[in-house]
Amino acid sequence: MSDYFAFSSIDDAISKTKALLWPFNWSIWLRIAIISFFVGGISGINPFQFTSPSGNGSIDSAGINEIMNIMPIIIAITALIIFLALIFGYLSSVFQFVFVDCLSKEEFTLRKFFRQELGRGARLFAFQILLAIAFVAIIIIAGLLMFAGISGFGDIPNTAILGAIISVFLLVFLLSIPVLIVTLFTIDFVVPIMIRENCGIIEGWKHCWSVMKKDWWQTIVYLVMKIILSIVVMLLMFIAIMIAALIIAIPFFILALLALGFAAGEAAFVLLLIVFIILLIPVALLMSVPFATFLKYYSLDVLGKMEPNYKMIE
Repeated sequence: MSDYFAFSSIDDAISKTKALLWPFNWSIWLRIAIISFFVGGISGINPFQFTSPSGNGSIDSAGINEIMNIMPIIIAITALIIFLALIFGYLSSVFQFVFVDCLSKEEFTLRKFFRQELGRGARLFAFQILLAIAFVAIIIIAGLLMFAGISGFGDIPNTAILGAIISVFLLVFLLSIPVLIVTLFTIDFVVPIMIRENCGIIEGWKHCWSVMKKDWWQTIVYLVMKIILSIVVMLLMFIAIMIAALIIAIPFFILALLALGFAAGEAAFVLLLIVFIILLIPVALLMSVPFATFLKYYSLDVLGKMEPNYKMIE
């Protein structure tokens, strides 16, 4: 197993993470926490749902008028959410390059690297948008074809509708696998290659492909190990954050019990909950630093061993 870089790089990544983060340095930890916030992904947003005031589940004219009256507000909120998601997505793409720059050059000047990586971040962001559009388009087209096929048989049985829905979900699952694999190698290998070669994402993928096809077993073993390590790291990070949350919650719990005896106890409870969440967010980000650093060191170390020309860290 030592012949596979995916195994030998684990110890190397742990050693590099310890050397960087210990002794504790507030400056480095805070900067990586900021990076971790942006490269960690975007949380899902629940769609707006409206229920009819009538008992039979239909929407009468009054309900339609009510929905039409608030439609501008719905459109404005939806547009704002999409705009903020796109801004966050672009920043996330830029910080993918910033993270590699910081670790490879051992220089944590975020402002300098951020300005430097705006262009490459835009290319990565555009690639991810196109990948997402292609994914959604395939799902929509396949779904329409399935439902168009069963609609030609007159009365559609419930089993046929259920089968079509299950087929669409199965297609989403199956298509998600190659999309996730492409995304993983784009972030782990193509991003540092783009930095080293000073090239765009298509050229970066060409270089990455030549690296991967030299030894497919190294690539496959890395893919499997990266998925396993990511799951293990997420579980460990979740446990660590939950323990920290319980410790932080103790004084808030005591204060909440004391507040129940007053008339404004409910308002005080809500206020304490808000303060607790605000305090927990930076704590969680700081606790994510060693985990995020280890995973990034790990991918960079494997890439450097697979192709010495792309060795980003010593």
